[in-house]
Amino acid sequence: EEVKSAWKARRQHVEACKQEEYELHSKVVSQEQRTKALKTTLEKTWRQMEDMQQSVSRSRAVLEARANGDWSADLDESTMCGKSRQMAEELQQHMEVRQELNSQRNQVQAATEVLGQQRVYSSRLEDFVRKISGGGGRYVLPLPLKREAQRLMK
Repeated sequence: EEVKSAWKARRQHVEACKQEEYELHSKVVSQEQRTKALKTTLEKTWRQMEDMQQSVSRSRAVLEARANGDWSADLDESTMCGKSRQMAEELQQHMEVRQELNSQRNQVQAATEVLGQQRVYSSRLEDFVRKISGGGGRYVLPLPLKREAQRLMK
């Protein structure tokens, strides 16, 4: 009777480990999807920053032309202020996305570590179940429990 209750406890533990492994895998997948979305946002922000840099370069060229006395160059000051504000906002957003990306990467690494540990532990439990259900050792299990263990190990 003790062996049967120990067997059931081990079986429940193995099932719990499998469930936890599944949940961790789900978390890893969702984190990867979130990371992909953040990368997309980061790329969009990067393109916008490049556009802003081009705008700043054009504005510098116009200012240099005016400094040299060429007032025919077109410069819209309200656009420059707006572009500067927009560039600052984009830079702030870029930094936030980068921080979030690093945070997600750390979470994925931690989840992967835990998943690896659970797999090792689950493997050890499976080996133990194989030993006690295979016979020939010091463990004696009733035939129905051996069959169930062998069925679960397939």
